[in-house]
Amino acid sequence: NAAVLGASAFWLVGGMLQMNLVIHCRQVYHVSNSTTGFVMACAAIGIALGSFVAGKISGNEVKKGFVLFGSGSMSLLFAIITFVPMGFVLFVACVSGIAFMGGFFQIPCLSMVQKADVGRKLGDMIGYLNLVTFIFVLAGTGFFSLTTFLTHENSYAVFGVITAVCLFVSGYFFKRSPGFRNETAAMLGKIFR
Repeated sequence: NAAVLGASAFWLVGGMLQMNLVIHCRQVYHVSNSTTGFVMACAAIGIALGSFVAGKISGNEVKKGFVLFGSGSMSLLFAIITFVPMGFVLFVACVSGIAFMGGFFQIPCLSMVQKADVGRKLGDMIGYLNLVTFIFVLAGTGFFSLTTFLTHENSYAVFGVITAVCLFVSGYFFKRSPGFRNETAAMLGKIFR
């Protein structure tokens, strides 16, 4: 269930980000639709690169530490976008960074689903994953629509809601199991040595 929640939350956040980019790029940076498409392409490339790097580092193991590392990094970058004024180039860099960290977040979640010991029920598990994912995508659309309705399409408010979702997901995994906390702490210890 934790893995399914994580993989589904990734699509909730990704869907909200994609919808909000259309509003934010137009209202804040006054760029064309084609330029907004470029920003979305940067996000797609970021996810692909993050997934590739996380997969290469993981090898045949499930790196649970990547879950908190990815969701925590996304939370931080979304908070920066929400509260720190920035130019368009820095904004694109932050969106690309969020997408890259999204890849780090998603890969261990999908790996946990793939390595789940469910025997002949793997098809049921995949069906369950798809069902929950589409429920989360629907919920993300609802959050986006409600936030834009209540704030008169304030894209910063939507980024704030996405930040809150990422923090909630991070908190869930932090409390879920010591394995997530311990592996994240060990990974960060190696990085900052």
